[in-house]
Amino acid sequence: MRGSARLRTLGLAARLTLAGLTGILLVVACSPAPISERLWLFGSEARIEIRATPASRAEPALHAISQTLTDLHHAWHAWQDSDLTRVNAALARGESHPLPESIASALRRAGPLVTASEGLFDPSIGGLVALWGFHRSEFPIIEPPPDPEIIRDWLEHRPRFDDLRIEGDRIASRNHRLQLDLAAIAEGLAIERTVAILAEHGIDHALISFGGDLMALGSNDGRRWRIALRDPLGNSEQAALAWVELSDREVLFSSGGYQRYRVAADGGRWPHLLDPRTGQPALGSAGTVVLHSDPVVADAAATALFIAGPEGFERMTRALGLGCALLLDDRDRLLVTTALAVRLHDLRVTASYRRIDRGEHCG
Repeated sequence: MRGSARLRTLGLAARLTLAGLTGILLVVACSPAPISERLWLFGSEARIEIRATPASRAEPALHAISQTLTDLHHAWHAWQDSDLTRVNAALARGESHPLPESIASALRRAGPLVTASEGLFDPSIGGLVALWGFHRSEFPIIEPPPDPEIIRDWLEHRPRFDDLRIEGDRIASRNHRLQLDLAAIAEGLAIERTVAILAEHGIDHALISFGGDLMALGSNDGRRWRIALRDPLGNSEQAALAWVELSDREVLFSSGGYQRYRVAADGGRWPHLLDPRTGQPALGSAGTVVLHSDPVVADAAATALFIAGPEGFERMTRALGLGCALLLDDRDRLLVTTALAVRLHDLRVTASYRRIDRGEHCG
């Protein structure tokens, strides 16, 4: 329907465990009759808003996107019956298994990012995610944490991405504890697929939002897309840390620990973002933001920066080649690259503020 937004649940009430939380608020100026679609995918709302396009092109594109994303959701689900759970069951038995192309393509994109992030982004830690109970739909989690001995055992036999063996169209692992979880890259891959479908239908102007992670195409009726960054230490979902404008083919991804978490014994929060080096929830960061041209890189990088924390922020931005990134820690101290700092508007005053020189371009 022209000028309307339709909500399709598509039977996808179950959630994937995702590293990218709803950390960005969309602010769109009023404009005539956009064509939009809202989908419940990957545990949060996805929205595709198309501008300057007749319904005769927009509607078929939205239908194709809905079908593609639904297929990906069912292929990548981490704990309900899916292509991924069937692969993981075979790996746990020490067997090889036919490798679906949807998973194969995700692993091809993930491999270089695992290496570049020094393993802080790692799809092979699905077993650890399960031990901490994060393969679920309802949060927060209030039951006791896993037995420390179980976590120590996992660390002692820690699986790594390079334990995977892919030969032809089959996958196996040298370590039967390896379990795949595509959460930290799923939204980036889904946005990449969405952009490809829009291009196939000749659509040049759109804003794609998956759980608040965004990609801009073209313009918002001749203007840049204006986006507010959610304040991870704010007292409401509407609290903004700053706002930034996105140009054509720029993406903005975030990670945070304020929505999907465990309640710690002292009343604090253990975020769903796990550090593979310790087997524990990553502490020290409140939220991260990455502005980039590649949604897959931005998705994985937002997770890696959060786990790296303030002490590893500068090293990780260099390792991943990030020009535009920020990290707000849990003591309200802000680290931000120079290239992103100059694009932030109405930045909330933080306890401390430090710029990291990473050049003049976002990447």
